[in-house]
Amino acid sequence: MESQLPFILNGDEVTAYSRAFLPTGSVILPESAIKIFVTGDSVIAFFPDTAASNGYRTQSIPISDFKPADPNDPIDPTGLTYWPDWTTVSTQGQVLLLSKYYQTLFRWNPTTLAYDTSIPLLGSPSYITYARETELLYVVYASGLIYKIDLKQESPREVPFFQLPGLPAGLSMAGEFLFAVDDAGAWYTHYVISAEGSLKHSRDWNYYSKEYVWNPTNRRMYFFRDDTSPNDLIYETISSSGVLQAPVDSPYHDEFGWEHPIRISGGWSIGTPRVRHGLRCAEA
Repeated sequence: MESQLPFILNGDEVTAYSRAFLPTGSVILPESAIKIFVTGDSVIAFFPDTAASNGYRTQSIPISDFKPADPNDPIDPTGLTYWPDWTTVSTQGQVLLLSKYYQTLFRWNPTTLAYDTSIPLLGSPSYITYARETELLYVVYASGLIYKIDLKQESPREVPFFQLPGLPAGLSMAGEFLFAVDDAGAWYTHYVISAEGSLKHSRDWNYYSKEYVWNPTNRRMYFFRDDTSPNDLIYETISSSGVLQAPVDSPYHDEFGWEHPIRISGGWSIGTPRVRHGLRCAEA
């Protein structure tokens, strides 16, 4: 029954959650309530009212009103001046361009030399990554809520996928797993999440990096410790079952530190780092 699902009151907003504790819809109240009660097919909100005999005034909200938030209105970027915050090329050949300002994912078709239908978003995501094998996009917002977008659908839209407990600090693909970072726990915490949205493993006392780069050959995630001086190249292995191994420091560091980007270079033996210009690193 829908009434058995959790509903959370936060000031003037009531949010419904699924059994996986992902938000499925919310309703904004006219003012902050002090408590809610769920019964049958309604949520009853209680407001203080000194004029009432029992000191309360109530409002009944049908559970059917708790619907997912609508994305922003679609934008046609033809002739629009914007600077993409993130880009990649999909397996279908589309150039995907995220505009945080316009809260939209634009799709350029190099075959027709025109834009395909844009994907409006719910807001400005903090991070985005693309799973090439499944044609899924993942976006995470400042709330820590991760959404997935299936590009194979006729009208792709965001679907709640996973909730991080802290402020997001990174998002990347690690083969078949989603790799996420937030500021919960000690220092930063790294997470490995399955394609079904279940947590496989996490490890705190970890590092923040501006980027996290996956090497499928040796199943290592490479990153810098951008929040620590001197900077260093770090990697952590992720097993085929999704277990994070302890981070390993590279010996290639000095007082000058490192600079992004980190890139994977072919033609080198596994585990042999190649340093470019003494600052940029690629790993086979």
